[in-house]
Amino acid sequence: MTNGRRITMKDVASALRVSVSTVSLALRGDARISASVQRSVKEEAKRLGYRLSLNGAILSQAHPRIIGVVANFEQELHSAYVKEM
Repeated sequence: MTNGRRITMKDVASALRVSVSTVSLALRGDARISASVQRSVKEEAKRLGYRLSLNGAILSQAHPRIIGVVANFEQELHSAYVKEM
């Protein structure tokens, strides 16, 4: 963490003076990014303490397949709807 906050891809990109897209592709091992750049990105990410945010990864998908439900379980109708999901 930096100043009490989580290290982001933007932090890694800034440290290496590359784009956030390059960092993202390098961390995924994309063939469009050279092996030497991938190695540099992975080393810098490790040095800075970068960790993948699972919430961010899920939300960045085109179709995350996540829904939120707010229900009052004291009301029988709400309970029935949630059970059917």
